[in-house]
Amino acid sequence: MSGVLYTGDLFRLFLLFVCFIIGMVPGMWAAWRGLKALTYYLKL
Repeated sequence: MSGVLYTGDLFRLFLLFVCFIIGMVPGMWAAWRGLKALTYYLKL
């Protein structure tokens, strides 16, 4: 079992990665919108 990944482990890691990305995207989008709004207000 030294460093050997089975198909189930790869699938589990893939699902974990997908859930992580799905959880990150709204936060990153909100932060990006907030940053753009902040720079917009600072220009005024």
